[in-house]
Amino acid sequence: MHSALVRWVPAEAGGLETLPPVLRIIALSLFPEEGTNWRDGVWSIVLFFDQPPAEQTNRSSTEARVDFAFPEAPHERLHAGARFGVYYGPTKVADVDVLD
Repeated sequence: MHSALVRWVPAEAGGLETLPPVLRIIALSLFPEEGTNWRDGVWSIVLFFDQPPAEQTNRSSTEARVDFAFPEAPHERLHAGARFGVYYGPTKVADVDVLD
C-alpha cells in the first residue's frame, strides 16, 4: 500500500458533482504507459481514505492510500512519482500521484 494524493477532476470538466462520502473506493486505473488501451491496460485499484473525500476541507485534492485490487496486477507501477488516472467506467474522475 502506498501514500497518495488524489486530485479530483472538477465537475465543470466532466468530473464528479460531489466527492465520495465513503472511506474506500474501488475504481479503474489507467497508467500513461498504456496510452488509451482500455482492453488490456486497465487495472482495478482501491483508494483508502482516513476521512471521506466529501468531508475533507480541500475539495480539489485529498490524501489517500492506494493499492491494486488483485495480486496479479503490475504492482511495480505503484512507486514514488507515479501518476495514473482514476475512472468510473469511461469517465475520468481523478488523477493519483503516488507519494511513496
